[in-house]
Amino acid sequence: MQNLKHLLLIIMALLTCRTAMAQDYFLDRFYSDDEVDQVQFHYNANNLLEACRATSNMGGEIDDFIDSLFYDDRGNVTRIDCYQYYDNEWIFPSYISYTYDDNNHRLTRTNYNDWGSGFEVQGVYSYQYEGDVLTGYEMTLGGMLLMRGTYSYDNGLCSQLLEEYNDAWGGTGWSNSALTTYFYDEAEHCTNENYFYWENGWLPDSSIDRIYDANGNCMHREKSSNGQVVDRVSYAYDEECTINHVLLPYHPEPFYTWDPFANRPLSYAWETANDGGQLVYVCDYIFKYGMFEGVPHNEAPVTDMMLVYPNPTQGEMTLCLEGLRRYEIIDMNGQTVMQGQANGKRHTIDVSSLASGMYLVKAYNGQSWSISKVQVK
Repeated sequence: MQNLKHLLLIIMALLTCRTAMAQDYFLDRFYSDDEVDQVQFHYNANNLLEACRATSNMGGEIDDFIDSLFYDDRGNVTRIDCYQYYDNEWIFPSYISYTYDDNNHRLTRTNYNDWGSGFEVQGVYSYQYEGDVLTGYEMTLGGMLLMRGTYSYDNGLCSQLLEEYNDAWGGTGWSNSALTTYFYDEAEHCTNENYFYWENGWLPDSSIDRIYDANGNCMHREKSSNGQVVDRVSYAYDEECTINHVLLPYHPEPFYTWDPFANRPLSYAWETANDGGQLVYVCDYIFKYGMFEGVPHNEAPVTDMMLVYPNPTQGEMTLCLEGLRRYEIIDMNGQTVMQGQANGKRHTIDVSSLASGMYLVKAYNGQSWSISKVQVK
């Protein structure tokens, strides 16, 4: 079970912004070279993750889970049904639902569990924003507000997350719980330090450090505790293939970490500390890709990790691009018919005034332009 949890944490780290690449490869499965762990991905006709199945066979004890994802017409995940193979049959013990505002900001995340008498709400997360920037969250359980978090920013980058816990049953009220601080280098690569609150003070818990190559690929991610590296992941990449040629699945759960990369990852080696505190090699994890020939595929030509939906459109369309700053819409005569500023990674545009036909959509993320075709009906 521990291996499976580690596998899920790592593979979902690679599930970045929702992407509808019409290029070459899609991530088909992810597995350990000792054949203990595997995750299989399944996509719908719009290149969105439809289901993923995670299995682990450690010492003959098999863990088997399936997440089934559902979407709204804007491509947002609205629900995840969670299945588990238990006692020789598949059971349906839990699901998660999500709501969004008109700008595709997630408003709520609600957990439901079935303990034998039907599904019951177990926890509700609500999120607050200023414009497109996430500023905080609150978690309620049984109608009681139990947790809250506040995000701080410096020069547009998240610098801190302060989390607090409400001892509603003990009557002591709100107290500090956890603190995460984020640091960035000149290329905006992130390192974070984690603290927990104990007896009126912050104590170091762990830190995450990443080492990058010249292309921006994370080569090593190290977790340290008490000044000692306790976990390390070391990647290998296909230097001839950029990630823009790969469809990666997107899963919305926030507890999965993310390691940035620019090229197609091929594998990584996992080391973890033994009882003596020494790093020991565990295994390699392999990324298995498929080619788009002969599989369901949305042929909309989208490049550089940009998604435009719906396509075709009759009224509004949404651009999804990490770091989106500005956009232009160009007709087939080369004339710019619409343009504007954007802030964030999603922006909705009213194109109802445009004549029917094909258009080019250009979007800028501060470093490069992405281009896609869209049909307006």
